[in-house]
Amino acid sequence: MAICRQIPSIPRSRPPRELPALENGRFFTNLSIAGGSTFRERLWRTLQASVSAWCVRTLRKPSAQDLIRTSLSYLDDCSRKQSVPHAGELATLLNLSTWALTRAFQRELGIRPGAYLKLCQIDRARLLLTRTSCPNNVVAYGAPFKTRGAFYKAFRRATGMTPSEFRMSVKKAFDRFQE
Repeated sequence: MAICRQIPSIPRSRPPRELPALENGRFFTNLSIAGGSTFRERLWRTLQASVSAWCVRTLRKPSAQDLIRTSLSYLDDCSRKQSVPHAGELATLLNLSTWALTRAFQRELGIRPGAYLKLCQIDRARLLLTRTSCPNNVVAYGAPFKTRGAFYKAFRRATGMTPSEFRMSVKKAFDRFQE
């Protein structure tokens, strides 16, 4: 009767039909042999457990630390594989939908996930440009950008100068500091 109150599609005038319990391929009419509950009650408990597990999995809200840690490890993987990072793949790693990932980033960091990944790529490129003498092509694929042109365009948009100009300005500043 409790099931009828919770599921509106079953009319209240008719009680739920008792189904025989199925255990090891045999039907048992004696409910004490089959565990003492009806098939619907066991089905309902199983359904409740799976729905609550789904809610815990999908409705959990990742913290800012989770987002940053997972994003940086994902960028490390992308640079090792020399593949372009995508927000959809990051959402899969966090076991979230792309919509939930966007909401979590906006709530915790105040920025969209794609923009955050792009900023991390630019920071990695700055680091490579200042600490190594690698050619700009190697920096572009190590940052990881898809093409050299995309790297130049994104770097110039973020810093206001090309990668070569940035490297020269860092070198000049370091030389002045040494004097």
